Amino acid sequence: MSNAKDKSKVQQIDKLALPLLREKAQHDARLNTFRSRRANLQQLQCSTDSIKSSAVTVAAIKSAVADYNVQASAATLSDVQNTLEILQTFIENANDVEQLLSRSFNTPRQETDAELIASMDALGAELEFDVPEPSPAEIPVDLANILALKVPVAKLSTPSTVAAVTTEAPVSDATH
Repeated sequence: MSNAKDKSKVQQIDKLALPLLREKAQHDARLNTFRSRRANLQQLQCSTDSIKSSAVTVAAIKSAVADYNVQASAATLSDVQNTLEILQTFIENANDVEQLLSRSFNTPRQETDAELIASMDALGAELEFDVPEPSPAEIPVDLANILALKVPVAKLSTPSTVAAVTTEAPVSDATH
């Protein structure tokens, strides 16, 4: 009997479980359908975005072609040739200036101060400087210097005194 009781319990459980299992299978099938539909919608959205961006790209290309045509029609071949000729002239002038600036002028080497002093000493030894005493007529009398020193004119009787007064006392800026 225990065997019969077990069979009846199994049949009762099967009667209750089978509809639940069928329902679960239907829910799983619906879930899979919803998931695949969502994936399809996402793919469709990506395709739509791609088409929109392609349309924007095509519009930008059309606009660029239209702008190019407007600009190309405004510029004639002779204008381009004239501009190229002007640029060629500028390049030639720049090359001429560059050639002029890059010339070598064959300047002598720079001598040091010691070499210059030695050569001046050598020239001084070769030449004898006899400087004659100037005559009174050759000595200029600077009245501004004389007045600045307040030297009485009576003391300026000899040419050597006049030379000493004019060379030793510089004229101040206030007297000019």
